[in-house]
Amino acid sequence: AVAAAASAAAAVACEAAAVESAAVAAALDDDAARAHAATAEASARAEAACVALVASAANPEESIVALDTLATILGNALSAPRGSEGDKFRSIRTGNAAFHRRAGRHTGATDLLQAAGFRASGGGGG
Repeated sequence: AVAAAASAAAAVACEAAAVESAAVAAALDDDAARAHAATAEASARAEAACVALVASAANPEESIVALDTLATILGNALSAPRGSEGDKFRSIRTGNAAFHRRAGRHTGATDLLQAAGFRASGGGGG
């Protein structure tokens, strides 16, 4: 019963992450027509990445931790200023140990962020 509840929570978190990822992608594009197309594409890519992440996790609790981490990152990007001053909120250091431990080690984690328009860099750091 606990595993079923955790799986259901992971599915809800996946849907929320896909929606938030699409919102971030749309916020980065000023042109309405391109934004609409970018939103649909980003949503589909984010959903596929989310499904891959959940499938790659050893258990539902791991997928929830990863999805919570990604939701926080996406939320920070969404509330960040537009333009160059907010760029640091739209890139991810894939070599960061905390990111790797919580989310990055799972298949689909960086794909989900890239669907939202993130740039990956290999650097570590805090």
